[in-house]
Amino acid sequence: MIPIKEIHCGHFWHGALDFDLRNIKPQCAGCNMFRNGDLANYSSRLIREHGEEWFKELDKDAHSHPGYTIEELKEICSKYQNLLMKII
Repeated sequence: MIPIKEIHCGHFWHGALDFDLRNIKPQCAGCNMFRNGDLANYSSRLIREHGEEWFKELDKDAHSHPGYTIEELKEICSKYQNLLMKII
């Protein structure tokens, strides 16, 4: 088992879907840092876990996402701060 401090927050798509929970999965630090996310295996696993149609929808959303506004980023920060406060 990998110690929790060695788990990273892996993303298949960066930028467009950084805060979309469909795009965020636990990933080992080695793959995330030294293998550029090991995207071939990452994508295979996403397809295996969620199906090809789900993956295509994620891909479509990543390519059509206009980017985040400052207001959206503020809302996202608030949302995750509130979630964090429930955990600790």
